[in-house]
Amino acid sequence: MRFYHLESEGLSIGLFPNSEYEERHCSLLPGDLLIAYTDGIMETSNRKRELWGLRGLEGALSTCVGRPTQEVIAAVLKAQQEFAGPIAPSDDMTLIIANIEEAASSELAERAHVSATCRDESTRYGAP
Repeated sequence: MRFYHLESEGLSIGLFPNSEYEERHCSLLPGDLLIAYTDGIMETSNRKRELWGLRGLEGALSTCVGRPTQEVIAAVLKAQQEFAGPIAPSDDMTLIIANIEEAASSELAERAHVSATCRDESTRYGAP
């Protein structure tokens, strides 16, 4: 399993009106997972004050190859909660996982991609 990260810096989406955001693109193929999360997922800590971080997220995801997205979400959240133990979350948490399904034709499969553009507190997603 390989992980690719689309990283950006700047303001959180929706904090300030009329904000502009970086635009990132990536190509996704059938069978790929697109995973979006808030910092609350990554900044989960345990009794030792260790952060779950990318290592924890990628470790949880690596056990979920081929599973339906609802099971992947449940497995990731369970692993994150087990890591935290009795420590309550200090931030809100959002986890979105989208499975890129088989395209109708091989031509579409070769061109399948997702782009996201964020401007003025609105988000537009499209798969041309």
